[in-house]
Amino acid sequence: MSINPKTKEDFIESMKSFIADYNSKNGTNIDIRDGTVFKDLIIDSPSVEFEKVYNDITYASKLSSLEYSNEIEDSDLDLIGLNYGLTRLGSSISTVDVTFITTFTEDAPPTNNIIINTGVQVKVPSSVGSPEIQFKTIESKQIDSSRPDDYLYTDFDGTIRYAVTVKCECLTPGSVGNVQTGAIKEIITPIAGIGKVTNPSPGIGGRDVESNSDFAKRIKGKLSGNSIGTDSGIKTLLYTDERVKDINIIRAGDSDAIRNIYGGEVDVIVLKEDRQTYSFQIEYIDPDKKIYFPIKPYIDSPDEVTVTGTQLGNPQHNFSVNIYKDKGIYKDSIKDSSYLTFNSNDLPDLNSIVTITYPYDKLIVDLQAIIDQKENHIIGSDILIRKAYKKNVLLTCEVEIYSGYDKNKVSDNISDSLSSYIQNLSLGQRVDYSDLINELSKIDGVDSITIVGQTFPIYTKKNEYIVLKSLAVNIGTEFSKTYTYA
Repeated sequence: MSINPKTKEDFIESMKSFIADYNSKNGTNIDIRDGTVFKDLIIDSPSVEFEKVYNDITYASKLSSLEYSNEIEDSDLDLIGLNYGLTRLGSSISTVDVTFITTFTEDAPPTNNIIINTGVQVKVPSSVGSPEIQFKTIESKQIDSSRPDDYLYTDFDGTIRYAVTVKCECLTPGSVGNVQTGAIKEIITPIAGIGKVTNPSPGIGGRDVESNSDFAKRIKGKLSGNSIGTDSGIKTLLYTDERVKDINIIRAGDSDAIRNIYGGEVDVIVLKEDRQTYSFQIEYIDPDKKIYFPIKPYIDSPDEVTVTGTQLGNPQHNFSVNIYKDKGIYKDSIKDSSYLTFNSNDLPDLNSIVTITYPYDKLIVDLQAIIDQKENHIIGSDILIRKAYKKNVLLTCEVEIYSGYDKNKVSDNISDSLSSYIQNLSLGQRVDYSDLINELSKIDGVDSITIVGQTFPIYTKKNEYIVLKSLAVNIGTEFSKTYTYA
């Protein structure tokens, strides 16, 4: 039920209307013009109090409905959350890698060590409408003058200089610290020999204090599925993230069970992906070392993985590497153990810094964080968020159409109808032959249609969804058209 606001003026007009009607019916002449005693004392004064009482009643009503969370005081919503064992999520501080670039060039290397201590401050400069954003180093590193080649760096203008990358954190909590690559440009704390700074990758991990609307979603999730141990409870909680398209639950003991070791395993399959990239740096020491991706799961896309560093003095060498995608029971979750190794014939210089950039699924990371919150934990359960997998199908339709219809248009309509129908299927949904025939028979101009080249029903596992990969439409013996889909 919607709540319509009433003001002092609304009450005044209502009372004036009532008295005017009373005058008309009873032949009286009560003066209700502005400035009269009756208007000031009998109408205006009570209307002010009515407005206050109405506002209190309205606010109390809103407190009973989380639909009005944005109009509820933060402290009051916090108390509602406590009734269900929930507390508002606080802000978090972002971290970012910052590269400190020297004024020294390759032909004139530094003769003394250049030390970057903890607490050194850098910043994103202010711009129109945006204040500066300050960061500080949270680790100490140095450029060792005894082996300067380990720190070679190609500057923005192509000049070969020396540089070292240091982990920093934002001085302001919240998403403001999730700055874009290259946004950090100025040094606040002077360091002899350092001329400029930049961040080779974006800031990550900064989160604002949970808004009323987001907190209300979590409270509603707790109300709808008060036990995260139930399928409905898990789904209700995770559907609060608008990126999620579909969810399936696989428990230990199910026919499609992925993990069935201790009996408490629950795999939550999510249909959708939030592809992001992450960069990190390592010091190359061991050619046989396995380098695991720090933020998981790594998205299996080798072409999007870049590994750059120094080889034979060239600081911008692109390395070819071996990528090993986890195929075990934890694949495509935050426990994914995919890793890479260097090729023996394409190795970085010893002790040089290597930068690795790769794609990962942020949606799985975020949803797992929700599940792992203390208030959502269920003793004895092991809930893991995982990606869904495509089940590609290739279809061929043999069609007869009524005379007078354009073959190409009918064919395109068949393609649109099939692709739309399949795109809207749920995770693990089975498709019968009759389902598709009934859908295609609705197309204007189709006399008869059969589907060949595919066994029916099309079965999918709980962690699979059907994708139409290609479609061939043959109309009579003279028309044929093939469609492929991304």
